[in-house]
Amino acid sequence: MSGIGAKWSLSRRIGKVVITFEDDVPVQPAPEPLRLDSAPTYLISGGLGGFGAATARHLAARGAQHLTLVSRRGATALEAAELLAELGTHGVQVHVHAVGVADEAQMRRVLKSQGFR
Repeated sequence: MSGIGAKWSLSRRIGKVVITFEDDVPVQPAPEPLRLDSAPTYLISGGLGGFGAATARHLAARGAQHLTLVSRRGATALEAAELLAELGTHGVQVHVHAVGVADEAQMRRVLKSQGFR
């Protein structure tokens, strides 16, 4: 990370890394808004929770028409009905699977059912 003035520091506690920047990091806006291909299916792990739902909305707003949402609770999650209804009003086809992503056999079944290789 040399060249951008970054410093790494490790805490004495396990699992914590702090990165600070001494210099401003140049950020340039994208030349045009992102537009996604509407044909493929986009898979989102944790797709019904806060970050996953926000990601699903973000992808849909940028053209995604096919989403596969994977979460441990699946369509029975409290927030699922509202999110699915919202995405449906935008013409997005959504498949929801109750799967733990750490379970390889379950994920293989989901991927196969959705046409992933």
